[in-house]
Amino acid sequence: MVIPSRYARLRLAFPWAMILAFQGCEVPPQVRVEPTNPPTFTFSSGTAADMLLVYHLKGDLAQKPGIFLENLLADKENTSWMIEGEHDNKIPITYGVVPTGMKETVQAKPLIEGEYYFVIVASLVTTRFVVRNGVAEKVK
Repeated sequence: MVIPSRYARLRLAFPWAMILAFQGCEVPPQVRVEPTNPPTFTFSSGTAADMLLVYHLKGDLAQKPGIFLENLLADKENTSWMIEGEHDNKIPITYGVVPTGMKETVQAKPLIEGEYYFVIVASLVTTRFVVRNGVAEKVK
């Protein structure tokens, strides 16, 4: 029976340790709203941003924790903006500005001061924001 040297064992263990270490480093999909006017949306590296929908939350919807995607897609009246197409998630999207490779499915409506909005992207990750003092503010 051949017993590998300590150096040989380390050489074999190192690749496995690296694989295990990087498995825990995957960034979950996320969309963020930056406090700008108009709002800018940024994405984590694992986020598919080939569809972006901004929905105006009116009345009691602003306080509800979740909304069914089917309801959002069917309700064009409260859809503030929707774009679809190929998009590199490393490039932020500014509200109302259609990026190259995408098309506007619902034209951007003016955002209303004090009103709440819901954002969803193709990865089905979401965020909420409210317009205060003319800029977007993430709702916690």
